[in-house]
Amino acid sequence: MKPGGTLILSAVKGADFGALPTPWPEPEADSQYFPTVNIVEADLQAALIAAGCAADSVELETVPADRPTRKYQGLMMVAARKLP
Repeated sequence: MKPGGTLILSAVKGADFGALPTPWPEPEADSQYFPTVNIVEADLQAALIAAGCAADSVELETVPADRPTRKYQGLMMVAARKLP
């Protein structure tokens, strides 16, 4: 990202793994799941600041998972500006 540029991203909060929707073109029994990064708001904010984003520019909002059967805690949306 260029200095002064804005990063906009979304991330899954509190997930240990992801899953492909089933049925998918005949997946192998153990290939339906893949590892993910288990990240929460504080981790994401710290990573952005460490990557050179201005701390006061980090705007983060979390939407909780829509039901308890989800294998994650929610979705995080963030915008941050890289320092010049």
